[in-house]
Amino acid sequence: MEEVRIQTDDLMEVTRTVAKLAHGRIADGRLDLNVLLDQANDNMEMAFVAYGDGNMAFAAASAAQAASCALLVAVTLRRVSKDIPPVQEMN
Repeated sequence: MEEVRIQTDDLMEVTRTVAKLAHGRIADGRLDLNVLLDQANDNMEMAFVAYGDGNMAFAAASAAQAASCALLVAVTLRRVSKDIPPVQEMN
């Protein structure tokens, strides 16, 4: 396994990208849980293949897409576990 060093700025930049992608999915209404799970899986597979091929830019973009799906899955499951209606906003 290849060890990498991650700096705080890297984490902040990727987090912003993932949040932006998640907001885009929300705006587009792409929030079906099964679809999100499938897309997270598909994007991680694409990231893995691209990484193996040496296409790091595509691998990073695919991983960010997968992370945005995973983030929305986590938020959805959190809301379901707390029995929060879909339209109710938390303050």
